[in-house]
Amino acid sequence: MTLLSRQNILHGLNRLDAVARAEGILVDLAVYGGAALALAFDLRMATKDVDAVVRGKPEFLRRAVKQIADEEGWPVETTEWPFS
Repeated sequence: MTLLSRQNILHGLNRLDAVARAEGILVDLAVYGGAALALAFDLRMATKDVDAVVRGKPEFLRRAVKQIADEEGWPVETTEWPFS
């Protein structure tokens, strides 16, 4: 099982921001759970996933997240994403 550190999470979110900006797409994202604790309080050293609620273009988000995960060698599970 791959664990994502605080730095991994920040790197992934920054990469998602860069890809979205390059394509002129606005993404509204809220992070929850262990990833949120790792980002806000550094209470967890790592988490196995990033729980998030996302508002934006689902097709772009699936493609961008898969691209970033593939580049970084991270697993990605996209079957139950809460897009609105």
